[in-house]
Parts: sequence; structure tokens; C-alpha cells
Amino acid sequence: MTGAGAERGPTAWFRRLRWRHGVEIVDLESDVSHARMYRRARCSSLAHLRYLEELNESAAGGVEHCPGRLAPIPHLWLGTPAGYSRGIGPTVDKGAVAAMAAQTPTIVLVHGAWADATGFDPEIRALRDRGFTAIGFANPLRDLAGDAAYLAEFLRALTGPIVLVGHSYGGNVISMAAPGNDQVTALVYLNGWMCDEGESQQQLLERFEGSLVGPSIRPVPYTGPDGTQGADLYLDRDAFRETFAADVDPQTAAVMAAAQRPYAAAAFAGTPAGPPAWKTLPCWYLLGTEDKAIPPALQRFMAERAGATIVEAPASHVSFVSQPEAATQLILAAVEATA
Repeated sequence: MTGAGAERGPTAWFRRLRWRHGVEIVDLESDVSHARMYRRARCSSLAHLRYLEELNESAAGGVEHCPGRLAPIPHLWLGTPAGYSRGIGPTVDKGAVAAMAAQTPTIVLVHGAWADATGFDPEIRALRDRGFTAIGFANPLRDLAGDAAYLAEFLRALTGPIVLVGHSYGGNVISMAAPGNDQVTALVYLNGWMCDEGESQQQLLERFEGSLVGPSIRPVPYTGPDGTQGADLYLDRDAFRETFAADVDPQTAAVMAAAQRPYAAAAFAGTPAGPPAWKTLPCWYLLGTEDKAIPPALQRFMAERAGATIVEAPASHVSFVSQPEAATQLILAAVEATA
């Protein structure tokens, strides 16, 4: 009944329930509070379904009902229809879902010096749009051994296969964090360092000319918690764009220079203490042909030495900022090849 003469309130709702579904009410008048509880639950379809399931379980189990509750009726089933889950669609084999999830890798992106994980914004968005879990890892930039151990511990908290992506110094970090972790299936380097055991960045820069990093570094001394002295390395803000991000618009490069993360001198001088993961895992390398931080010739030397699949892009050192599509496609190629 509708209009001015329509019966309203919880009691009326129970009468409609009985009329529509043949539900027997044990004590109609004393069930007002129960009806109000149900009506509040109706504001959420999920809460509605859970409520019905509880009633169904109670009825099926022969639970003694309090006055005002729905009486057990053998032919009444208030759950979800066969082949459906919570009334929202066909059920899916949980084992198949788990297997699918186990085969879809988590992609962990590790930034390098003078940057942070927010620079991976376009790659993370693109990967998420394709259904992947993508994580921008906060690289401490303190020292290679410690940074790699920190990442390795984080990776152990993940389930399923992992694809590691490292930019610049982040390349050395992923190379040293992956050994011993069977979940890591591929390594992707974006203008990344790939130092060998006992080899430093400085040694390689001395072999390949053309980097503008050295003249642009501005050290700032600091005292550690234990009283030891150290130095944080910054890039001169006036030289930042030319050295680091020449193909990024001036306004964005200025913000990047102002927000740059300090790179500890200990991290810059660090050398891999053991065999890097690129000696045993498949690798992909995005080579920035306009890079003024790591000369292209040095990038090629490291990538070829590792047997990496090399893709070139006309990019500065921050190819992940200026050429995000190229970076994303290389990551996807690594994922597909190791699936």
C-alpha cells in the first residue's frame, strides 16, 4: 500500500517481508527494535548481505530464537544463490585466484641520489592501471650495505614474485638486496649504477669522462647519532638542471633541486661486498643517451657487462621523469619475459 494510508514503521516492514517472502514471524510486535537494527543495516548493501547470511546460518543451525526473531523455516533460504558470492556475481575458484595473485609480480621501484619515490608517480599510475601492485621504496641514501639490507628486509615482507626497478644509485641497492631472495625474478635499471664486487662509482667515473656530477657536488658536514662525522652530498641548485634533469622543464627542475634528498658520501663511496644480483638474474636497462650524470658510454659498459637487454631513450639522468612511457614499457617487458 502506498500513499497517505500506507502502513509505516518496523511492524509494517515485517508484514511486507511476510507477504513478499512467506517469512513466519514469531512475535511481530516485540520485534520493533530488531527491525530498526535491520533497517539501519540496509544503508550498506554489504551489511545487508551479512545480516541475511547471519539469519540464514541461525535458521539452518536450529538455533533457539528469541521472541521477535525470525522463526526457522526449512524452505526459506536468505543467503546468496548457488554460484554467486554475496549476491554480487558468480563465485570464483579461490585456489585459482590465489594462484593468479601468486603469479602477478609486485613491482618495487627504488630511487637514487638527490631524488625520492614520488618521482615514479607516472610509472606507478601506469602500472596500477594495468592491475599491478607498484611500490615506491624510500631509499635511505646512507650507505650501500645498510640501504641494501633495509630493502632486503622490506622485500621479505612481500608475497609472490617481485620485479625490482632501480634508478641511478638505486641500481646498486637492488643489485645487493636481491641475492638470496628467490621471489625476485627480474632487475630493471633506469640510468642505473651496476657496480661489480669491490668496484665504486668513483672508479667507474674516472674511466669514463663526461659526468658533470663532480663539479656540481656541494658537501654539507653532519654529526651522526654516535658522534661520528660524515658529509651529505647535494647538487648545486644552479647546476642541478644541467647536471641531472636537462630535459625537464625549468620550473619542475627547480622544484626537484629544492627538494633533493641528500646523498651521504658513504653511500657514494660504497662498493658491493659480494656478487651483485645482475650476475644471476635477467636484467633490463634504460640507457639515457643525453645523461650528464652517468655518461652514456659508462651506462652501456655496465649494461653490456651484465648481459642486460638495453633500450635507449633520448633522456637526461632522470629518464623516469622525462620519459615515463619508455620506463614503463621496459618494466612491462621485464614482467612479461619472466612471467
